[in-house]
Amino acid sequence: MPEVNDIPRRSRFGSGASVRFLPWLVYPMTMTSCISLYFLFCSSGMDSFWASMIPAALGGAAVMAFEWLMPERSKWAADWDSVQTDAWYVVIVQLLLPRVLTFLVILLSLRGLNEMGWTAQFWVHDWPIGLQAVLMLLVADFFRYWLHVACHYVPFLWRLHAVHHSPKKLYWLNVGRFHPIEKSMQFVFDALPFILIGIGEEVLGLYFVFYIVNGAFQHCNIHLRFGWLNYVISTAELHRWHHSKIPRESNTNFGNNVILWDLLFGTRFLPQDHKVGELGLLNGEYPLDFNSQMKTPFISGIETEPAPLGTWREMLLNLLLRLRMAWVGWRDFRPMRRAAQKPANVQRDVLKAILKKYRHTEFAAEYSLSEETSIAQYQIQVPVHDYERLRPYIERQDRTGEVCLTPTRPVMFNVTSGTTGLPKYLPVLAETLRGLQRNQRLSTYVQYRLNPLGFRGKVLSIVGPAVEGYLESGTPYGSASGSVYKNTTWLARAKCVLPAEVFELEDYNTKYYTMLRLAIEQRDITFLVTANPSTFLRLLDLFAEHRESLLADIEHGTLACEDCLSSEHRATIMRFCHARPKRARELRDILDRGRPLTLHALWPYLQLVATWTGGSCGIALDSLKSRLPKDIAMIDLGIYASELSATVTVDPGTNAGVPTFWENFFEFVEVIDYEQNQNQFLTLDQVQEGKDYYMFVTTQAGLFRYAMHDIVRVVGKFENTPTFSFLQKGAGVTSITGEKLYESQVVGAMKASERVCDFYSRFFQFVADEDNAGYLLYLETDGSTPVAEDVADEMDRRLSELNSEYESKRKSGRLHPPRAWLLRPGTYDDYKQHLIKGGRSEAQLKILTLRYRRDLEFDFDDCVLPSD
Repeated sequence: MPEVNDIPRRSRFGSGASVRFLPWLVYPMTMTSCISLYFLFCSSGMDSFWASMIPAALGGAAVMAFEWLMPERSKWAADWDSVQTDAWYVVIVQLLLPRVLTFLVILLSLRGLNEMGWTAQFWVHDWPIGLQAVLMLLVADFFRYWLHVACHYVPFLWRLHAVHHSPKKLYWLNVGRFHPIEKSMQFVFDALPFILIGIGEEVLGLYFVFYIVNGAFQHCNIHLRFGWLNYVISTAELHRWHHSKIPRESNTNFGNNVILWDLLFGTRFLPQDHKVGELGLLNGEYPLDFNSQMKTPFISGIETEPAPLGTWREMLLNLLLRLRMAWVGWRDFRPMRRAAQKPANVQRDVLKAILKKYRHTEFAAEYSLSEETSIAQYQIQVPVHDYERLRPYIERQDRTGEVCLTPTRPVMFNVTSGTTGLPKYLPVLAETLRGLQRNQRLSTYVQYRLNPLGFRGKVLSIVGPAVEGYLESGTPYGSASGSVYKNTTWLARAKCVLPAEVFELEDYNTKYYTMLRLAIEQRDITFLVTANPSTFLRLLDLFAEHRESLLADIEHGTLACEDCLSSEHRATIMRFCHARPKRARELRDILDRGRPLTLHALWPYLQLVATWTGGSCGIALDSLKSRLPKDIAMIDLGIYASELSATVTVDPGTNAGVPTFWENFFEFVEVIDYEQNQNQFLTLDQVQEGKDYYMFVTTQAGLFRYAMHDIVRVVGKFENTPTFSFLQKGAGVTSITGEKLYESQVVGAMKASERVCDFYSRFFQFVADEDNAGYLLYLETDGSTPVAEDVADEMDRRLSELNSEYESKRKSGRLHPPRAWLLRPGTYDDYKQHLIKGGRSEAQLKILTLRYRRDLEFDFDDCVLPSD
């Protein structure tokens, strides 16, 4: 049974013997007539230009007429949009461009050659014109054959040539659909050499007639048969396979006019058992209009999958970004890789440099520190510090200006919550910001190498506010990452969707609504960046909650919460609000389909997501992945805290990060030793792969032997430097009856429970209830409603598998089975707002999933869903 596409439309000639013979006769009769007319016009003294143009035009008209009279396929009938586009190509690329190129060659080359006495002695001028044309045809096709092969296998050349393969139907006029750059390259191969050697105009004219008429037949929608000509000419029967959507079929029949070179080099393809199927490119959404196709060769991958087209300005930005990434690779990444070969030497020098810089501070004097202090002496002289031991130095220096802790006055403070209820203000020096900028460049370089397509559109990056307030001294406090974002390069600002002022909005709901409104206006977002993956889940929920107001804002260029903005913020943010009725209609259509709302539905060109993937973030991450296509590249942002940027991800496959050993000094203690108060401190070169450690840092910003309370695992090496992944916060350990349960075990048990009970968790708290000798599970799901008791049972079973002490205590009855409750939707956001209002930094918000009930600062019982 033939495919529908293979069924030809009924011939307008009716039926009979003549109709059976016409498919065999149309091509030879038309070609013979056009060539005969050319010779007739030349012999009558007509100018060679018109002598070739008239037969070529008549040949094209004949092809067009036969397409109407005896079409090959009704589906290939020309439509008005295609005709318009192809007409532009014929006029600009096929008619005007060759004339311009020929004029330039004559002006720039032939005139100079003639002045030097150039004469073409190696062309067979004495041969008959017909034989000269045949020779020119063979020679030109040899060069065009190899150019054509290159255009299919060299990426940039293929993107140029993809313009020619873009039509989904073949008819005579799309013979001229070539990008001007490719057409110029063809000119160099099939016209320029012959112009330079002085081939006569009569030969060039005859070549032109055959070239044009045969090309029209190659692409025609006429029911034709060629027989033995398929072994001589590059015919329509052969060329249709060259336009197949299947690469193994389209990477054949490269001949431009003749098929000789395909026969010799084994690329001729003409199966007899079936006809060609779909035509075009793998990307069914490849742009088909003339203006867009002038840009497509400069957009990597667009021929295989949908990609944002962008403006010429945006394409220039992408080119500049590519050049910048090459520069970052040379200036930053290459030296870092070289330094990673000798981490012990680098760490020794880093500590020496820090101690030298701090030698005149009160802190250094108190602990007798100087650049001559060795690592061993440093570990003896300076005890491990937490923030409360450093707080007096920081507060007094900020109040009096004395050189207490840092040698220079901080330019700002990172603010986060403290263990005593008072916020922690962590010094940020000018060199701290420069270090953050460098680490960000390194991270961006790795992300770009992972998937450069993620940078071809817009970037949605969400950070904390640069300034949240000011201390009495006037020094600002906020988020250093927000400060870096606010003061980033103009190139990065041009790629980012959100202005920095959005992050300064104090009201949580206003801020998130504004971020979402500005983000969904842009269809061409290809890269999402934020610390916590739950942020993107919140944006999806917000879209569902406020769909009508958001769609109205997009359609009319408004912002529903505009009145909630200060005059300063309003002036900046409203400049980013544009009326996009077409985008609003597209978003409404997505919602009206009734399918689950996904990030990929909002941003169809999405390629890359950068976020935290370790620790408790893995739970929200699984839910986020369910809203994304499986092939989306995802990379960890590295271990980043208010205290420092601790690692830069260098292995996207494992999300392993190399510590920022070039600017901070690191020490480690094995988890088992630390919890038994056997603190044997190890340097970076002494840790072992596969082991877990508590991490301690000495930074350029005055944190000396600072306890991060982070547990990290050594997962590999970058050159000779260990790489790490974040395991959990050190505080994420509970023990009611001696079971010593770790947060990583709880997270693993939850992931397994999700698979068994068929749900995704948005957020959960596994709470140690010491009074009742058991654990409580508060669970907010991602829209699904599992049976709470089933989840509790599965958690119990999985934890018993992961922790032998837990299993023992459960079997003995000393530890009661866990109990579970489902939380109402939005609980996590309420909890998050509660923490932020209490002084926690939104940008660095890490929420422990394993807690003691006595430490809970939020009443989850009020958020429990009623049981059925």
